[in-house]
Amino acid sequence: MTFRNLIRQSKILFAFTLLLFASQSWASTETSSGKLKLVELTPGSMMIATQAPERDPFNWPTTQRVRLRQIAEAEEDVFADFTLQAIVWSKEAPQAVINSQLSTIGEMVDGALVVNITETRVSLTKNGRTHIMQFDTLDIDFGN
Repeated sequence: MTFRNLIRQSKILFAFTLLLFASQSWASTETSSGKLKLVELTPGSMMIATQAPERDPFNWPTTQRVRLRQIAEAEEDVFADFTLQAIVWSKEAPQAVINSQLSTIGEMVDGALVVNITETRVSLTKNGRTHIMQFDTLDIDFGN
């Protein structure tokens, strides 16, 4: 018997074993002694949990909600300290003044990479997150 035939036979045996156990439904319950015992469930039967209360997926514990809120706030604050002050626009070499630093595409500003500069927008990337800074042109008073 060759090694390939042995592997093929063991795969067949394994698949047969899986099919045998998949056809039967089994559940484990804990006895008063603390040991687990297997109980066969017949089709249509249900196992009822009496020890633990049912968890509501929409009502998380307060500690978990507070932690998730802290994580969300930390992710939002990545770009909180960045201020776009000016854009010096030219097609060949656009520049932007961010946090009082003159930068071009590909340079770092306070730990963020300047990805793109257009006439009205600057794209930054930091910690795998992208942020677009722009001027609100509707608020600019041109003295008319």
